Amino acid sequence: MKINIKLNIEKKYAFIIISLLVVIAGVVMGYAYNSSPANPAVMGHSTNEISGIVMDSGEVSGSSEASLTKTITLNSPGLLFMSGGAKSNYHSITITANAGDYVTLFIDGIVCNNDMSFEAISSSIDFYSSTSCIKKLNAGVHVLKLEHSVTAAKRISSSLQYAVISAN
Repeated sequence: MKINIKLNIEKKYAFIIISLLVVIAGVVMGYAYNSSPANPAVMGHSTNEISGIVMDSGEVSGSSEASLTKTITLNSPGLLFMSGGAKSNYHSITITANAGDYVTLFIDGIVCNNDMSFEAISSSIDFYSSTSCIKKLNAGVHVLKLEHSVTAAKRISSSLQYAVISAN
């Protein structure tokens, strides 16, 4: 048995039908958005609203420290997002070669990522370095570290930021 269905709709009626469907979809979405609880401050879900997810985050910063360290403890495997940045400067009346700074991120003593900012010849300049990394971590204690090295420059500031998402 074979069934054939054939619809012939004129173009102006097709546009009317499509327009009505769009209006109906807009009304339904507007009603759903303004229902209880009304107008969420953030669209989507925060980590606090999702069952079984734990998020920990923080920042360590310093002025002239050569390294910054943060120890974290995970009860279950998690995903680490870590970034670090540093600023240094060189100001002198004499020109020097190879002035700059270097930032390295470590997780449990192993290099995760690094960045550098150098000038071949300079008498006065500010240097900015930043880097980031993402790594899966097992449950346990982990040490996050940022090292800020300088060459012919003065350390001004550095910071280490992290966020860990893990199961409850």
